[in-house]
Amino acid sequence: MNPMQPGDHWVVLTGAGISADSGLETFRGGGGLWEGHRIEEVATPEAWERQPEVVWRFYQERRRALLGVEPNAGHRALARLEAHASARGIGFTLISQNVDDLHERAGSTVLAMHGQLLRLRCEPCGATVEDREHFDPRAWVACPDCGAARLRPDIVWFGEIPYHLDAIEQALGKVTHFLACGTSGAVYPAAGLLAAARGQGAQTWVNALERPANLDERDTFLEGRASEVLPAWVDHWIEHGFAAAADSPWIYKIVPAAVWNEAQARGSFGGAGIDLADGYIHFSTGAQAAETAAKHFAGVQDLLLVAVSVERLERMLASALRWEPSRGGALFPHLYAPMPLAAVDWVAPLPWDPSGEHRFPERFRS
Repeated sequence: MNPMQPGDHWVVLTGAGISADSGLETFRGGGGLWEGHRIEEVATPEAWERQPEVVWRFYQERRRALLGVEPNAGHRALARLEAHASARGIGFTLISQNVDDLHERAGSTVLAMHGQLLRLRCEPCGATVEDREHFDPRAWVACPDCGAARLRPDIVWFGEIPYHLDAIEQALGKVTHFLACGTSGAVYPAAGLLAAARGQGAQTWVNALERPANLDERDTFLEGRASEVLPAWVDHWIEHGFAAAADSPWIYKIVPAAVWNEAQARGSFGGAGIDLADGYIHFSTGAQAAETAAKHFAGVQDLLLVAVSVERLERMLASALRWEPSRGGALFPHLYAPMPLAAVDWVAPLPWDPSGEHRFPERFRS
């Protein structure tokens, strides 16, 4: 296992297997969701046209079933991996074939390529609404925008185009690490993502109860239930799979006073790296480097030395922000993305006296 570096990118694909561990029936196999229903009866646009009452009743039952299940340890493990990666400048894209909301409830950001049960869509006007209240299989839900009498499930049925294909293609263009979890490897285009990641030279893992149809000898197979396999696997990655952070607790930058005043007005600062035209001069981390740089600017007016707390910034990113650096390759890729002012530890005018205490105004602190 080579430690991940800022600029690397995880792509995770999940299927029905991970949600089965929460008690949701899978779409295929004995005792599965489709038992008693042919696909043509409930999961095609033609079925919706021909017998909408049957289709509506089927999906209303599925929608109601979501109220009785919770994310499992597999969902929570992937949310932990995402938070840990994002806080360290590593990209993370979670793609799901599932139509439940268990990933979101666990804390993940999801590209739901087959739609979501808790969303309804209006065919006349295209509006989508989240609906967690109306589960009566005998009552239609009207469109709140145009007044159309009935909304349809916002589900990608067989013969329709999956959602988020452009975003998925972009993620695959920069993937370095790929995990497929709980998928049959038989439903395309999702089944083709594993091969696409291999084609990009990514390391690949597959978690499933049985070897899926698209497994290759180059993939590492993780046999077992997602709720049992993923927590330990993610813990191992968090402990051993990320490059160690620098010793310094701060990122230092020299910022023109005028630029800093603008940053206060918009609530964040950054978006710049070593390019002088950006208005920022990044010169390293660590107190000694800061002292040395400050001496080089001795006597220069209207420049500020800003220290950003790495610990505070990572905590904020992990808990609240869905952030990805616009450029990679730096020790701290946070330097290339806007940073909230609350992450600033202190600011001081140059020349800087390292022995002095320069605290940033309390109203800008976390």
